[in-house]
Amino acid sequence: MDLAQVDREAFCPFHGGFVLLASCPIIATSARYQVNSQLDDPGDEADPVVSFTDTTGEVDEVAPRRVAAGTSPFATAPRSFRSGSMLESTIDGTKRLVLADAPGVPEPERGGLFRRRDPQYLPSVADLTNHGATAARPARCCPVCLHPLPITIDIRDPYPVALVGSTQASKTTTMIALIDSAAQEGPAALGVSTFSTTEASYNYLQSLESKGEDIFEKFREGKRVGRTAARVRHPPLEFRTTFKRGENVSVLIQDVAGENLTDPDDRLHESPTVLWSDAVIFIYNPEDSPLLRSSSTSRFDQAIMLNGLRDDLEARGPSDPTGRRYPEPPLVFVLAKADLLPTPPDLRSGQPQPDEIRSILRALRDGSVVSAAERWPDVHWGCIAAAPANGGEQQGVLEVFRLVLDLLARQ
Repeated sequence: MDLAQVDREAFCPFHGGFVLLASCPIIATSARYQVNSQLDDPGDEADPVVSFTDTTGEVDEVAPRRVAAGTSPFATAPRSFRSGSMLESTIDGTKRLVLADAPGVPEPERGGLFRRRDPQYLPSVADLTNHGATAARPARCCPVCLHPLPITIDIRDPYPVALVGSTQASKTTTMIALIDSAAQEGPAALGVSTFSTTEASYNYLQSLESKGEDIFEKFREGKRVGRTAARVRHPPLEFRTTFKRGENVSVLIQDVAGENLTDPDDRLHESPTVLWSDAVIFIYNPEDSPLLRSSSTSRFDQAIMLNGLRDDLEARGPSDPTGRRYPEPPLVFVLAKADLLPTPPDLRSGQPQPDEIRSILRALRDGSVVSAAERWPDVHWGCIAAAPANGGEQQGVLEVFRLVLDLLARQ
């Protein structure tokens, strides 16, 4: 396995900024290990908890997008994370045990902590824990938000993607359809060399159902699957991916509960990922359109939601504090539940043209959502039926996510 360079900066997909990997302490991510390693009588100093305000109180929780560590006031601040202390993540509030302090960047002429290896290389997580903490599932920890970084952060760049849409827009069902279909058809159907779901993401999806129920079996049987709980910041679904050009990446798809998107304050507190995502997928629910919505149903206007997301992006300004321009995430507008349309398109023969999708939306008396989508400088259109009401396999899901992965690969 290739080793990371000692000066490697990596993007933290949880707080939205770059950090120097050499500034990251090593923490335990195994819940069982955390419990078994607690001291019977820790005393006042043996088990301190470091929180966000303890270490970086002058920095906002939602940091600027992709700020280089070399110019960020908080990414280069010297900080010690003593082995045996506890770090409390600002993302999920979980306290995790520090297994090893951040190695830091040594002075080349002195060799520093890298005397066992060429100084240009960063010690691996295993090296920093003396290869004795495998059961703890060690990982590098972001020194800003104190949340564990993806396990493969040394060799895979993370690509965060925001998956947004109203309540009951079938976002979770869409992700299950993607995983299930990609497993059957293989990565070539997505235009990539490899595509696999991490075990943690698979287990998270299973946790959405009652104990003993398999969410994928329910999906295959045409039953409604679990919903994403509101007002909770959920972990992203991680997909280890290799683009056709050979680049190994982690695609992190953040499924955002619809309720979190309807309130501007909740939106930025519970789901700030949209501010630094490499792509935004908006799932449109035709059941909430003016034409199909029941008069007894009170749902949030989807055009207002999409406009609010765009407003948030524009409000952050064109550049971060270092003067680096924010990249514009492309919008992938997905018309979901296509089988419920008055005249359903046959997605088995391919995706409708963008003009056709826009015409369908206007026929649903929702031209305002078309105008909201076209506020984005780079917008793409797709149509899916992740779980057709009359049974049968998903339609259009692989084609839409092939487009998403292609947009990421271009970056």
